[in-house]
Amino acid sequence: MSDAFEQRATIKFFYDRFDGGDHDRYLSDFASHVYFPDELRLLFVHTGFAVEAVWGDFSFRRPRSWSREIVMMGRRP
Repeated sequence: MSDAFEQRATIKFFYDRFDGGDHDRYLSDFASHVYFPDELRLLFVHTGFAVEAVWGDFSFRRPRSWSREIVMMGRRP
């Protein structure tokens, strides 16, 4: 679930715990902030970093409008 205005995404994690012969299953919600590419660039600049590269996933593909991740690499000049 996501809220574009608040830039929030809620992620559900399902866990199975096995302890001997016992089995428990539980759910955990995790609310996270959704960053936009220009917002991340601004954060890098304001913290003293220069953006070196930006990828659209952890396979180092170029970012697209449908990319679900933003991987940004920076360096401190």
